[in-house]
Amino acid sequence: MSPVPLVDAIGRSFELGETIVGARWIGDVAVFAAGDGAVAGHTLGEEVWNREGVHDGALLATCAGLGDDVLTAGDDGRVASVDAAGQVKTLAIFKGAWIEAIEASRTAKLIAVGVGKEVVILSPDGAEKHRFAHDATVTGVAFEPNGRRIAAAHYNGVTISWAGSPESRRKTLAWKGAHLSVVWTADAKFLVTTMQEQALHGWRLQDGQHFRMAGYPAKIRSVSFTSDNKWLATAGAQEVVLWPFQGPNGPINQSAQVAGELGVPCAAVACHPNRAVLVAGGLDGEVALMPLGGGKPLLVQAPDGVQITALAWSADGKRLAIGAESGRASVCDFSEALG
Repeated sequence: MSPVPLVDAIGRSFELGETIVGARWIGDVAVFAAGDGAVAGHTLGEEVWNREGVHDGALLATCAGLGDDVLTAGDDGRVASVDAAGQVKTLAIFKGAWIEAIEASRTAKLIAVGVGKEVVILSPDGAEKHRFAHDATVTGVAFEPNGRRIAAAHYNGVTISWAGSPESRRKTLAWKGAHLSVVWTADAKFLVTTMQEQALHGWRLQDGQHFRMAGYPAKIRSVSFTSDNKWLATAGAQEVVLWPFQGPNGPINQSAQVAGELGVPCAAVACHPNRAVLVAGGLDGEVALMPLGGGKPLLVQAPDGVQITALAWSADGKRLAIGAESGRASVCDFSEALG
């Protein structure tokens, strides 16, 4: 007898109609951002609001906001904030811009937006503070954990700037190829980018030593650090590949480990905020809960042939939001399943 997916037993699923670009929790409300510009809020029990037309066109990116809100950006050049009650506020509009990179730092109280070849730094109310120019289109942005520096991924590398100081010296870490997104380690000692060519690239910032993490059969669409920040979980292979970051050399000359395996390459991963488990979503729609120390994965959602595009844990780790390319979305209550 096949196991009952956890979503069917302790959750619910619903349709939003268009690809789920991102999912974030604000308290007990899961906020789903769809590719057609709509944003919806769902609790475990019901839809609490649905806002169509947050963007006049495609919604391309989303991130956690500076407070109890979610930020969205799209091909209409708009940067918007949506709170837990569904209230929408336009923060900025860049006419003619196609915005697919956005990040916020609650520590620095700043927002970074990729606008063409520039990173634009915004204040909490959306007012522009300054811009950083780059040689190529900015495809990903990430604040240092303390908010002092901003990293921008672009073709042939990543550039680090002091977020609050436009006149200060900047540093470019070069590696040929298309770098799509960028993340910092929690101690800000390493930077890692995902690449178009089915690989990761990284740098040790102390001396600029670079390292390559390759061998993936599919594009790496998602990465996530474990709750203890010792491992970087990555999509892109049937196994969830974990790279070590607990030593002074990170993954340099170190071997990766595996957390679990799906039947097809993983499209999304999300590590639990305080437990040694993660969820992985496949190109075929399967979602599984995997213990980091080994053990049998638990089926969260059965495959339906449609790629998973978003996975998000609530801050307390008791709830999970799932989004798919078809517009199918799910919420799941893990308060008892994880003890």
